[in-house]
Amino acid sequence: FKDAKVLETLAKCDIVAFDKTGTLSKANLKVSSEQRFLPFDDEALLALASASTHPISKAVASYILENALSPFRQDALENIQNIAGKGITATYKGVKIAGGSAAFIESMAFIESKAFVKSLGASLADDSSSSEYYFMYDNKLVARFFLDDELREGAKASIKELKKMGLKVLMLSGDKQIVASKVASELGIDESHGELNPEQKALLIKELQKSANVVMVGDGINDILALKSANVGIAMGSGASVSVGVSDVVLLRDELGDLVFALRQAKKTFKVIKENLFISLVYNALSIPLAMAGFIIPLFAAISMSFSSLLVVLNSLRLKGQL
Repeated sequence: FKDAKVLETLAKCDIVAFDKTGTLSKANLKVSSEQRFLPFDDEALLALASASTHPISKAVASYILENALSPFRQDALENIQNIAGKGITATYKGVKIAGGSAAFIESMAFIESKAFVKSLGASLADDSSSSEYYFMYDNKLVARFFLDDELREGAKASIKELKKMGLKVLMLSGDKQIVASKVASELGIDESHGELNPEQKALLIKELQKSANVVMVGDGINDILALKSANVGIAMGSGASVSVGVSDVVLLRDELGDLVFALRQAKKTFKVIKENLFISLVYNALSIPLAMAGFIIPLFAAISMSFSSLLVVLNSLRLKGQL
């Protein structure tokens, strides 16, 4: 906790929103298969994928390196543009290249690539339950990579505990809706939102805040706006340093069980605070009128005051046994 007041806000939360990659999953993506539509320079793809910090790009770069037949020179890229949550573009040896999601490639003003993506049809472009990375070389779509990830240990159990606490749990992801729905189903999350860019994640958080207090849990650069928009932003300790910097709480061990612990203790602490205030209020409501009316002597009033303070301390010590 970076600030003590976060504890109170956390205790009042109603909704917990999770990022998918790197938060609910390990972000240990592996390329499971690839499709090459046209020949291209693998060095260009490696250079482009290596220029991005996104887990999917890093996985593609590792895959290309592992399957290389000869060492790469990795010539420098020019005009690099990272579009958060979508993809990356650059110039390689004077050739325009780009990598990212199908929606990102389709949104670019390259008629040949747009036509090619559409020609793949829903059975290929939309129905795959794997994450996908598209690579465009010289204004042509030349390859597509399918990637799979592993869920983080304890994620399903943590989601179950959060729901037992009466919290609404949902998932926000930049990945395809079919992938987001699949992961949500495996974890027992009833509501998932896919194909969201960073701005859309933040807007959804703000919409939820109209009727509830929202906790956002994320790890990457794409989650920064959502973390800042939420009532409480919680970052994974191994996440991007920028996301850790803007968050209110950091899970140093990267274990979602620690999130459940923090939420449970926040709610218990807030409950004990209210109980202590009630104890103090009852004492004052009874003792002060009796003392003013002369029904109790000052010595007894002083002793009862100490007794009420002792009750408050003992009630607070209950938390120590629960920590």
